[in-house]
Amino acid sequence: MKWEKNLIVFCLGFVIGIAFAYSFPSPGPVLYSGIILSALIFILFLILSFRQHSKYQYVPVKLLNPIWFSFAFAFAIGVFLFHNRLPEKNHIGFFAEFRPRDTVTLEGVIVDEPSIQRDKTTVRFRPYLIENDGEKFEVAGNGKVEVYIYPDNKYYGQIYYCDKFRITGYLIKPKPAENPGGFDYANFLRSTNIHAQMFLRGQDADILKIGKVPGNPLVKFALKLKEKMLLTIRQTMPYPESAFLGGVTLGLRYGIRKIFLTEDADTLIEEEFKWSGVNHVLAVSGLHVTIITVMFWGIFVMLKLPRKVYPFIIIFFLLLFTIITGARPSTVRAAIMNSIILTTYALTKSGLRASILTGIAAAAALILLFTPRVIAEASFTLSFGAVLSLVLITPPMMDLLNNQLVGYRFIGGIIISVIFTAMVIMLQNKFFTAVGFITFIVIAAVVWIIFAKLQKSSPMLGFSFRRVPNWLAGFIGAQFAIQLGMMLPLSALYFGRYPVAGVYANFIAIPLIGINVQLGILAGVFGLIPKIGLPIALLLNAGNWLFCKLFLWLAHVATLIFPYPFVVKPSG
Repeated sequence: MKWEKNLIVFCLGFVIGIAFAYSFPSPGPVLYSGIILSALIFILFLILSFRQHSKYQYVPVKLLNPIWFSFAFAFAIGVFLFHNRLPEKNHIGFFAEFRPRDTVTLEGVIVDEPSIQRDKTTVRFRPYLIENDGEKFEVAGNGKVEVYIYPDNKYYGQIYYCDKFRITGYLIKPKPAENPGGFDYANFLRSTNIHAQMFLRGQDADILKIGKVPGNPLVKFALKLKEKMLLTIRQTMPYPESAFLGGVTLGLRYGIRKIFLTEDADTLIEEEFKWSGVNHVLAVSGLHVTIITVMFWGIFVMLKLPRKVYPFIIIFFLLLFTIITGARPSTVRAAIMNSIILTTYALTKSGLRASILTGIAAAAALILLFTPRVIAEASFTLSFGAVLSLVLITPPMMDLLNNQLVGYRFIGGIIISVIFTAMVIMLQNKFFTAVGFITFIVIAAVVWIIFAKLQKSSPMLGFSFRRVPNWLAGFIGAQFAIQLGMMLPLSALYFGRYPVAGVYANFIAIPLIGINVQLGILAGVFGLIPKIGLPIALLLNAGNWLFCKLFLWLAHVATLIFPYPFVVKPSG
């Protein structure tokens, strides 16, 4: 539909404007050049619009499409917005320093569920009053402070959502990345509206609870629900599988930190997840939100609810899931994206693919409207890159596989895959050098030419990729799309490593995590039912324990077999 195309182009212009502005440190020239560029496009559009009365009749009609003006206008908005979202006066960020010499006193409220870990309790604190150098100021805006409370403090583990506190300490400005291309934790915190940190150690740390605010009823309900679901998981599944399940369903990923799968293992579980390329399942994100969406979608379709009704019920469940899992940026992005897709699908006659493309564009623009600096975050790029790869690259990839992997060429493709696997395992890091990679390309080309000639001279019929079951063929095509469109370029860009094992492990990991999450959510929901709920949850999690165990061992074995090599990062 025309409106969908216009919306996608407008949102694309806005996102590109944000990215353009971020790429330049000085706002002046960027702001002016962006506005001038947009103005030129607009003037060109106006001139060409009168071509029937002028000498520009040779200009193609396609160039007169108002969609170009829409793009230019959105681009200018993006550039202008990025460089004009300056903190207000008395914003909390103005008081933070890299090496503060004096303490400050803050009064404020806990705005999120505290994260209670073995070595500290982390809370997000929104101050409304600050005392600095003997003067008191009302804090402007809604900027937050990340406060760390250690076990030697009486409030360790004793802080809750909506508690009001008065705290005194050093207000520290988060440090940016020390090495070029390294992880910029300061930028990450800013993208979540956190502009300062405070560390409180010892019994005498100056922190005092002064009251409580009502809070958001929906957030309170979601956190209470989370507490009961976590209790159900711990009652129906042993450790460490319960910690893994709590991480992928409730966002409690810290449960598997600093533990080994076996006594003789020399690599931590969390490291094994990174090396094996399945670490993405621990961070509740788009994959998990999509699993929840598909689960409820299937339930409501089976119940034959109207198309204009059940998408909004699913959106409500996604809102609860987002709050339960800590409202992390990746989860919020995925929930917004899925909600827009569901709304478009419910209220229009658009197909699912058109709804997805519209949802991706609108979600990206909406997120950047409020937090434009998040455009540089790896999680933002990875979230949207994964969905775009699936939607845009999977169909042509499927056509390529169906058309090329026929007869002997299909056998050749299988042999090339085996050669790639063997060389990666045997050569380890040497494979990712120029010599190793070129050697593989030459071998693969020779194998392909031989089997292509065999197919041409004596065609083999009835043996091709088209014979692969549709569900498996689609999954293989999607995995190729993800690896080529997202993992290969973005792993090098953000992490400097490429998890080779992920190419293989995700064939098992993604279906497995779908089972883990859905059974875990259902067990948690059934566990809320008095008397009969816990036995039902125990039955569900008895089966889920096996799948969780299999997932942990999958990561462990993949780490033992495949390397986790460094790759060359693109220079800029």
